[in-house]
Amino acid sequence: MKPLLRAAMSSTLAVALLLGGTAAAVAAEESARSGARFTVLDTVEPGSDELYALAIDNAARKAFVLDNRNRMVRAYDIAAGKLTPAGTVIVGTKDGWVNGLALNETTHEVYVVDSSSGTDEIVVVDSTRMAVASRVPTGGRGATSLAVDEKSRRVVVANVSPSNVTMVDLDDRSTQSVATGVRPRELTIDPATQVVYVANSDDSSIDAIKPDGSWTRTPLEGAPSLVRIIDGQLAVADRAPFGFRLEMFDPATMTRTAVSESFASPMSDIVGDPGRNVVYVVNAAFEAAGIVALRSDTLATLGSGPVDYFSDMVLDGASHRLVGLQNSVSSKVVLVEPTLSPFPAVDRVGGADRFAVAAGVSRDTFESGAAAVAYVASGEVFADALSGAAAAGLEGGPVLLTRRDELPQATVEELRRLRPGRVVVLGGTAAVSAGVEKALGEFGSVSRIGGVDRFAVSAAISAKAFPSGATYAYLASGETFPDALSASPLTGREPGPVLLTQKGTLPAAVGAEIGRSKAQYVYVMGGEQAVSAAVVAEVSKIATVIRVDGPDRFAVSAAASKRSFRPHTYTVYVASGQAFPDALAGGPAAIVAGSPVLLVTKDGIPAPIAAELERLSPYRIVLLGGPNAVSDAVETQLESYLPD
Repeated sequence: MKPLLRAAMSSTLAVALLLGGTAAAVAAEESARSGARFTVLDTVEPGSDELYALAIDNAARKAFVLDNRNRMVRAYDIAAGKLTPAGTVIVGTKDGWVNGLALNETTHEVYVVDSSSGTDEIVVVDSTRMAVASRVPTGGRGATSLAVDEKSRRVVVANVSPSNVTMVDLDDRSTQSVATGVRPRELTIDPATQVVYVANSDDSSIDAIKPDGSWTRTPLEGAPSLVRIIDGQLAVADRAPFGFRLEMFDPATMTRTAVSESFASPMSDIVGDPGRNVVYVVNAAFEAAGIVALRSDTLATLGSGPVDYFSDMVLDGASHRLVGLQNSVSSKVVLVEPTLSPFPAVDRVGGADRFAVAAGVSRDTFESGAAAVAYVASGEVFADALSGAAAAGLEGGPVLLTRRDELPQATVEELRRLRPGRVVVLGGTAAVSAGVEKALGEFGSVSRIGGVDRFAVSAAISAKAFPSGATYAYLASGETFPDALSASPLTGREPGPVLLTQKGTLPAAVGAEIGRSKAQYVYVMGGEQAVSAAVVAEVSKIATVIRVDGPDRFAVSAAASKRSFRPHTYTVYVASGQAFPDALAGGPAAIVAGSPVLLVTKDGIPAPIAAELERLSPYRIVLLGGPNAVSDAVETQLESYLPD
């Protein structure tokens, strides 16, 4: 259960690096070792060939299907793992089109647009009684999509004529029209902010409409066809340079955070299951996989289902099952059980000593022959590797540890497996001898990044890794190790160097490097007991300072993670906060995986870390080091933070 990550510069990796969020993409071998199986539990054929939309009431455990042929809504109870008919209700007044389907889980109401009377109306269905409760005019024609804001009991409708978005208050029957000037295709509502996001395929843009009716437009590279809010992120299905793709955006900034591989045909639906850290892409094309499972954080492909035709799909959050519509030869409602592999797990990467652990972390992360570079640092002192971990991860290579005068056998074997072609030695000969440097020549061209002290070395690593400068930099104590350990994974989200400082004085070489890099923001890791106010004041003359603080190393670790990583991050690394070697080796792996490193004690999980694990709700936890570093009891405790 240890999926590998390809460090090779595949097209997906190149996109991820350009995004600056995920520093590397999950690669082909992970996809090969991961998988998804979709088992059909039940199928119902209602006798109609025009089933067009689905909605689900997760609280009531009922699925609702729009039957356009019969102008009705059909209900199915899914609590028992079967599709049990639970009533029907006619929603169309006469022959004509009924469209759209939305559900309010707070009021247990289903909403449909009825166009059959000549004027579009929202039909409000009491889903408990399966009876029409009211009909409210929308003020528009040709509805293409609707969504409900449960906080305000407003239904938002995308209209073809006129090309606008109408917000209908069901309580007072008032309407508010927002004319964006472009024909809307699809829309969704962020339940946290009540902002409506509208897909405009005609001009390849997304509109964000606030509750007061004001709006902004964000241009996209490709024409969007679907929009969904999934676990606080905006998921957009749009055209890729070749084919179609799914993209994730931070709704607050409309910054792209992840992008999927290209698909040959457009998507018919997108379904998120945050509890399983997965997003399902639903395909309505023939000769294509009907369901593809993606990691929710990176959108890397986990596996796909059989070739089948699905036009719409919803998630039963309680059981993690899917309800889908098929409209191929005959129309069907299908209940599907997804099974993902590998299963959620705590995977320990241990070894006889720190050198073996570092080699094991590399082996867990990088395919044979795939890492273009390997960084080698002292495993006897921590300073040089603190800065090197970020550089290594951003280049897609590991940090391996060595003794000053001898290459450990575990390191030699891992270098032979990796065949990096290029080896970077961190620190001067006082840390890694000339003899070891010579021995490393067996594995490729060797270069050394040194300096008069650890602070100068960190500045030199920064200059080498970021020759054109960086928007961000991370400043941590070079006199102690914990805070810098937490900094390395952050560089995968906001790329920049990890620089070291004395507590009370900013080293001249480090100050000069911050200036040279033209860093706009410097994250200071730790409180004043680690980096003084005087140092912060000095750095503030050069850049904007953001301190990531906490009363101890564990709180700083949790705060760093919370700042950069979203809930349901797929993988989380955990290491001892009482010794440095294991977490050092985990830094590059965490960058490659787009994951944080959290620090624990040998025998317990500190309260801030426990809270952060609860928030992250990871699918996989990688525990770095053997039981002498982090006990078996802690490993058992970590399992409680995984999904069922």
